[in-house]
Amino acid sequence: MCRSDAQSVVWRVCVVFALMVVTALVPRHAAAQAVSGTIVGTVTDSSGAVVSGAKVTLVNEETGLTRTLSTDTHGEFQAPSMTTGSYTVTAEAQGFKLASVSNLPLSVDQRVKVDLKLEIGAMTETVSIEAARPLVQTSSSDLATTVNQKQIETLPLNGRNFVQLTRTVPGVARGIPGANIDRAGSLAWRASASFSANGQRPRDNNYMLDDIDNNED
Repeated sequence: MCRSDAQSVVWRVCVVFALMVVTALVPRHAAAQAVSGTIVGTVTDSSGAVVSGAKVTLVNEETGLTRTLSTDTHGEFQAPSMTTGSYTVTAEAQGFKLASVSNLPLSVDQRVKVDLKLEIGAMTETVSIEAARPLVQTSSSDLATTVNQKQIETLPLNGRNFVQLTRTVPGVARGIPGANIDRAGSLAWRASASFSANGQRPRDNNYMLDDIDNNED
C-alpha cells in the first residue's frame, strides 16, 4: 500500500506495479481458437525437384483478397491467417508455365496443403487444376470440423441449444448423465449441453467464446 506522504520514488514504483497488474488481467487472444486458416504447399518442376523463389499468389474467390509470397529454399510456402473461403492458388517462375489450382476450400482453423507442379514453357501459358478435397489430412494431426451457416439455419434445434450441433460431427455423442461432474462436485455444464468427442469425458471439453475462456470450474 502506498501512503500519500511517501517519497516520489515510492509512488513511481507503485504506479509501475499497478500497470503490471492491469496488464496481467487483460485477456489475451488464445492460440487455440482462430477465425482464419492456413494454406501451405510445395512447388516443384516436372521432375519433382523443388523450385525455390517461385512466386505464389493466393486469391480469395469470394472477396478478391490477394496475398503474394515466395517459396523458400525447399520450395515450400506457408500463408497463415487467411480468411475462410474458396481460394485460387497460382505459382509462377521464370522458364515455366504458370500453374494454378482453383476452388480450394479453407475453413476456420484449418490447415490446407496444396502442391503445385510447374512445367517447362512460357509464363504466358497456364496449367489449371480443379482442387479436390484430400481423403487424408497430411499437413496437420488435428481433427476439426466446422458447422457451417447452412447447417445452423436448417437443422432443427430443440430448445435452441447450439451445443446440439456438435452431434452432427462424426465421433461426437451426447454426454453420459453424471459424467460431466467436475472435481468440486458441481455440474460443469447442463446435461442437455453435454457431449463426448471420441470417448473423451465431457468435463474435459474446452469452450471458447470470442477468444475468451468460457468454462465453468
